[in-house]
Amino acid sequence: MPILFIMNKKNWIISLVLTGVMIGLLMFSGASSSSDTDGGDYNHGYVMPADVTIKPKTIDLASKGKFTAFITPIDGDVANIDIETIKCEGAPAISGHIAGGKLIVKFNIQDLVGVEPGTDVELTVTGKFYDGTSFEGSDTVKVVDGGG
Repeated sequence: MPILFIMNKKNWIISLVLTGVMIGLLMFSGASSSSDTDGGDYNHGYVMPADVTIKPKTIDLASKGKFTAFITPIDGDVANIDIETIKCEGAPAISGHIAGGKLIVKFNIQDLVGVEPGTDVELTVTGKFYDGTSFEGSDTVKVVDGGG
């Protein structure tokens, strides 16, 4: 008795075929790959673009201050973004709230990793929605090192 396996991204469909006549059909939800067991992230490889504005426009690496990112994904509800996943150049988000349809997130300047002084420095903000979909957006700022 041959068994025909048909698999799509989220479900496996097993059809048993005997002499050209289908005698059974079983469909069940299950992990179709190891990635499906990591919280339901079916969007591997897809990174949703986001509009990001960073303020202030000049960041002093010697400062113990904070900077703010205003995040608007091109698709998706900002209320579904997991703030604990948000980073900007290695710096984790320290707080966040929603206002005017944007997610407003604060970072510590001293937490930035590998950022060098320059007049047009691109800072990239990354994170994930609760469903596992990643997002990313960048803004250009001036970076100075007032400490030396």
